[in-house]
Amino acid sequence: MFLRIEASESAHVSERLELKEAPVVKAQADFQRCPRCGSPSELAHFRWDEKNGKIVDQRTGEWFFVQGTRALDAVLRELEVELGEEIPHLVAEATWRFFRRRREEHPGVFEDLSFLKIRGMGVPDKTRPSAEDLREGVDIRNGFHGAMLAGMVAAACGGEKPSWEWESPAPGVIRVRLS
Repeated sequence: MFLRIEASESAHVSERLELKEAPVVKAQADFQRCPRCGSPSELAHFRWDEKNGKIVDQRTGEWFFVQGTRALDAVLRELEVELGEEIPHLVAEATWRFFRRRREEHPGVFEDLSFLKIRGMGVPDKTRPSAEDLREGVDIRNGFHGAMLAGMVAAACGGEKPSWEWESPAPGVIRVRLS
């Protein structure tokens, strides 16, 4: 499926796609650290190929890159304005499907929410939330996108076909609830 998006001649693209600063709040990432160098131990799973400019998770084969999340937020915000309020729900569903598949393909990697921290997607208050925690809501500090985080939390912690919702109860915090 392809979606072609073109700006209308009357659109003020630079204004509509304005990048918005996300608030940053204190978060306790509490990484387990390497006793020798102090880096997060989780980095031991990553292969750094400087010659080719790649960082690869050796467990999954994923190739990581750094993407400014503000640009992604701007595009998704614009899609919602143009195509309707169902866009965030479609994004959450697509993210859930993607990470659900990744979880099945790579057991142990996406079994809890710890993968969010090392990948810069946000810092969950609990990496292994209980069913009650999930019903009440798991807070993710400095999370980058509510709909995507809802899909990720549902894939890692939800059942076969969970339902989810998200909100921002405070600047810099995204709360995801599963039912």
